[in-house]
Amino acid sequence: MGKLTPLAVAEALLDLSSSAEHKVAFLSVKRDQVLAAAKASTQRYKEGKAKGVFDGVPVAVKGMIFDMYFISYIETISPSYHAL
Repeated sequence: MGKLTPLAVAEALLDLSSSAEHKVAFLSVKRDQVLAAAKASTQRYKEGKAKGVFDGVPVAVKGMIFDMYFISYIETISPSYHAL
């Protein structure tokens, strides 16, 4: 395995997502879950047991996909949601 690992990629993207420039792009970031998944993926690659070519590739889901289903819930927990 090369020097680039799923864990290294996840850490870099988490740092980027929390920067002032990009922070507003994410409604929620589950840092602990992302790191746990990246560590597990890195271990699978080391053992030669990757789940497939996309094992360890981080994915962000566009918020508008969830808006139609969860807008009432979001407004309940964060009344200023639309002001963001």
